[in-house]
Amino acid sequence: MKKESTTLSIINRFLSSEKILKSIPDSLFTDLAEKIIKLRIDDISYDIYLELSENSITLSESSDKF
Repeated sequence: MKKESTTLSIINRFLSSEKILKSIPDSLFTDLAEKIIKLRIDDISYDIYLELSENSITLSESSDKF
């Protein structure tokens, strides 16, 4: 049985891939670690939260998950 993936889970897998993480400067994670960035896309009235930790980037539909 194949599980359906949500758009956010697909994007999160992409963002956590080794190639993507290696292409991002280490200083980005150091400077922004443990911060939550809210992205608002006005054209579609949808908020996405971006969390940067020491070595990962995660998107979420809610800030409650952080």
